[in-house]
Amino acid sequence: MAWELLPVDYTDAVWSGLKRFNQIENQDGTVSFEDVTVYSQKEKSFFGARDANRMNEALNTLMSMVEQGTDLYEAFQIYFNTQKSLFQSASNQDLEAFEIYLDNLQATANADVGALKNKYTQEMNTFEAQQQALFTTWFDLIKGQLGTDVAGHLQNEIDELMTHVKNLAIKVHVIDTVGVQSTDSVVITNLTTGTIYRMTDFTKPLYLTEAGTYRLTSSNENYFVAPAVMTIDHTDVMTSKQFRLVDGGGLAFVNGYVGSYVNHAN
Repeated sequence: MAWELLPVDYTDAVWSGLKRFNQIENQDGTVSFEDVTVYSQKEKSFFGARDANRMNEALNTLMSMVEQGTDLYEAFQIYFNTQKSLFQSASNQDLEAFEIYLDNLQATANADVGALKNKYTQEMNTFEAQQQALFTTWFDLIKGQLGTDVAGHLQNEIDELMTHVKNLAIKVHVIDTVGVQSTDSVVITNLTTGTIYRMTDFTKPLYLTEAGTYRLTSSNENYFVAPAVMTIDHTDVMTSKQFRLVDGGGLAFVNGYVGSYVNHAN
């Protein structure tokens, strides 16, 4: 049976002035009062027992279902908790996907910047070498045609220019603590670009302008350079880095550093 909607068009009865009643003498000696007031909207102003009972019955049914009769309340809780979990799971997946996208974007950008820096460094080194070779050839040809004073003055200008150039590089000092032979050297390899430098005169610094991660090794297997690894970039310009060439006898070489072995007796 379909639910019959309760009425929602009740009105208040309206009259003018005071209510009016006629007094009627009853045969048993009592009196009654007859309402003779003139009303308007009276036909929809009465709220009877039928409507009140229907409202109470519907309310009792709903409350019984929520509290005692059924698991309607628990079902609503399960539904909303399930929807909440689904929403949180979808949000976390979206956030994780966005973070992965950002990480990939950053890695791509870093790789592009690194490749650009390496290409620029290689091009500048090639250009510098070409210009130096051309100038050296030109100077060797012309200096024989210059007077002593002019040639000397030009050489001084060149020396001063080289001093400024070297001041913009990273100076690498290797302190010889073992007294190496003239045939010994320290090999400095740029692991990033593959460029190799070799130091044989430890009384002078080696000037580096190429960024990257470097490994320092001795041509003599009995010696170590400590530390053996360094990384430089443009922020290291006009700085000095100091290393030591040490005897490897009785020393351990770990993570780019050396130290004495310690024997532990049980």
